[in-house]
Amino acid sequence: MASLDVVYGWIQHLLKYTGCYIAWKGGDIQQEIENLLSKFKNVDIEVIKMDAQLINPTRKKVFVCIQRKN
Repeated sequence: MASLDVVYGWIQHLLKYTGCYIAWKGGDIQQEIENLLSKFKNVDIEVIKMDAQLINPTRKKVFVCIQRKN
C-alpha cells in the first residue's frame, strides 16, 4: 500500500471541498502524517483508534480521516 501523501496526491482532485478520505492504516503512521502535512497544507487529519475487542491490538490498526479544507 502507498503512503498517505502519495494516495492523497492521487485522489485529492476527486474530493469536494470539505470532503473526507478515510484510510485503514497499520503500524507507526506518525511519519506518514508528517509527510502528508508538509506536502498538503489544505488538510485536517483525525486518527481514530479501533477498540481492542474489534481488532488485534498488536497490529496497531487505525482509521486516518483526511479532510480537505477550502
